[in-house]
Amino acid sequence: MCGNLFYIDDNEFDHLIVGSLVKAYTDCKKMTSFLNGREALELLSKNRLNADELPDVILVDLFMPAFSGWDFLDGLSKIYLALSKKIRVFILSSSIKREDIEQSKNYSFVQSYITKPLTQRLLENLDIAN
Repeated sequence: MCGNLFYIDDNEFDHLIVGSLVKAYTDCKKMTSFLNGREALELLSKNRLNADELPDVILVDLFMPAFSGWDFLDGLSKIYLALSKKIRVFILSSSIKREDIEQSKNYSFVQSYITKPLTQRLLENLDIAN
C-alpha cells in the first residue's frame, strides 16, 4: 500500500511522467514532488515523529545539481532509524554505471536501483501498483 509517495528529481518533465504513471497505475493517494533532495530531507526530519506526514515510498534520482541524490541518501541515513515508520526507498536513475549500482547497496533502506524511464511494469515490480 502507498498512501504517500515522495519523488525527488531535478527534471520537471520527469515529474510529469512519473506523476502520470503513479496516478494511473498505483494506489498512492498523494504524491509530493521535490526538485532537490534537501527540501525532502528537511520535511522528513521535521515530520520524523508524525507517521501520517511521512511517505510510504520515496523515488530518488541520483544526479542533481547542488544537492544530489547521494547527498539525500547520506542525510537520510542519519535520520532513518529515528523515523516513526519505515519508508521504502527506490533509486530511479538514468545511470547504468556498475559503480552507482554497487554504491546504492551501501544504504540498507534502499530497496532497489531502477533505471529510467519508469514504466508501468517497473511500478508493478515495486509492489505499489494497483
